[in-house]
Amino acid sequence: MKKIILFILISILTLTSCNINSNNKSNEKKINQLELENLKLKSRIQELKKENKKLKERDKLYKSHINDESFKWINIKEWDKVIISNPVTNQKVDVLETKLFKMIDLKEIFYPLTNYYIASEWLPDVQPYFFDFIKDNSAYRIEVKGRNIIKFKDKYYTVSNKLYRLGNALLPSPEYMKVGNTLAKMYYSGYMIEKSLNLNNKYEKSLHSDIGLIRTFPQYIHKEFSKGNLVIIDALPSDNIKLASTLKFYWHGDIVIMNIYNYNGIESKYIEITDDKKKIIYEQKNRGNIRLFLGM
Repeated sequence: MKKIILFILISILTLTSCNINSNNKSNEKKINQLELENLKLKSRIQELKKENKKLKERDKLYKSHINDESFKWINIKEWDKVIISNPVTNQKVDVLETKLFKMIDLKEIFYPLTNYYIASEWLPDVQPYFFDFIKDNSAYRIEVKGRNIIKFKDKYYTVSNKLYRLGNALLPSPEYMKVGNTLAKMYYSGYMIEKSLNLNNKYEKSLHSDIGLIRTFPQYIHKEFSKGNLVIIDALPSDNIKLASTLKFYWHGDIVIMNIYNYNGIESKYIEITDDKKKIIYEQKNRGNIRLFLGM
């Protein structure tokens, strides 16, 4: 009888222990899930704080614009035409419907829009772009006189170099400035549009004008290929591959597209670059993450 009672007690304790272990594992899983969700929420909060800070800075930037009645047209949201031209080469293009121009904030590229008191002649290495903004029966012409100097209605102003680089990005280049090398086009690009997966596994678009960031990509490709860490392959794998980022580099009307792929859990395993009809695919031999390496 005592043996039977002892057996029952041991069985009860064993079952209790199993239940406890099972509950512990279940609780650990729930804790891990909650911690992961908490990290995502914290990350999202940081993103929102950054966005809020950016909006506040932009609002402050707008208020700091020159109080000149002749520049009220900057606030126009929908234009009939926006034409960039080069009076030397006689080239011109309507950029209104381009994806790049649709992401441009005029107030930002005209910042700080302060008076420039010394009339500057055209510099030989600066393309003398004309920007014509047309709405109904009104037209506003901006003449580029330097990388960050413009002329409007016989007055000179200091602006950001983003306006000049917009011309470099969208207007075909003069014959003597033609660039055939794909990495060189990327390196000298005026703007870059990025579409990348965010923490919620959704694609987000952003516009980059930071020259340092733009140039890091072709520099990375050149450096890693020279070291043997990047090798050229014929084709991408047919499965277990996921697009992580698409980067579009704008150079004088040409668009170089760089796709970055994850493969079997390995970040940035493959890099595909398309330049018109030319395509080249790289495989990373190390486990380095180009997006993390570049601070993206």
